[in-house]
Amino acid sequence: KKKNMTGFAQLPIELIASIFCKLDLESKLVARQVCWEWKYVLDTLFMKFQVLLTNQSMPYVRRCMQLNVDTLQVRNFSRKIVPSPDSTNNQLYLHPKKIVFMRKPKTILKASVCPENTIEVLDRNGGIEYLRWDFNTLQYNDLQGIQQIQFQNLKQLKV
Repeated sequence: KKKNMTGFAQLPIELIASIFCKLDLESKLVARQVCWEWKYVLDTLFMKFQVLLTNQSMPYVRRCMQLNVDTLQVRNFSRKIVPSPDSTNNQLYLHPKKIVFMRKPKTILKASVCPENTIEVLDRNGGIEYLRWDFNTLQYNDLQGIQQIQFQNLKQLKV
């Protein structure tokens, strides 16, 4: 087995990329599990994960910390997040570049994310570059806590 991995590592990156390019998304996700070299190549060249955080997906999202999360979409999320003083040990410390707070489909008046969760998600992922709240997802209760968070890398804000 070790001999095969050495052979893989010696292939030109262009050839490896060409091979992985032909795979569909599901096959790429399976291929990531073959070895760490494949996982590294796939994650670096092809995978920019969008993670949808909802009440139902919370257990899955907690296991996504190793993924290259590009966008964290938050919708219909009222489940309690237990604050932790150690930010590197938090359940939702995903390092996304973008966070989007989305409203429930076909809902206009009711916010889909509770204010405490909005603040926790933002506080745990303060290095974002892009932040957006869809219509009626930002509540007055959110504002005071959000003002305390430092967004050092924020380049675009949409409300």
